[in-house]
Amino acid sequence: MPNGTVEDMWRHIKDSYVTAANEVLGYKQGRKTAPWISQEVLQLSDERRLLKPVRHTNEANRKRYNSITREIKTKAKHCKEQWINDKCAEAEHSNNSRKLFSIINEVCGKFSPN
Repeated sequence: MPNGTVEDMWRHIKDSYVTAANEVLGYKQGRKTAPWISQEVLQLSDERRLLKPVRHTNEANRKRYNSITREIKTKAKHCKEQWINDKCAEAEHSNNSRKLFSIINEVCGKFSPN
């Protein structure tokens, strides 16, 4: 091949497709999150993700990692409880039965028998 190896040609073709797709379609980096998780919890989990590789290097990093993990758990639990309370209050004041059942499905999930 006159222009280089097969890997170089493949890399060039792949880069061309990726850049064209980004220009035409755009790039959206998203993550699935539960509806009750707040931005604060997501930021803490990003911080914990950065600490994860270095948590075994020294005692301070391990303690910081463990404290962030505990903080994430407590805040997520509080956020979930608050979200459920808000949904229950919304269901109590709902006069529309379709909206009531959609709220129930959102909170409880779908039933699947064994």
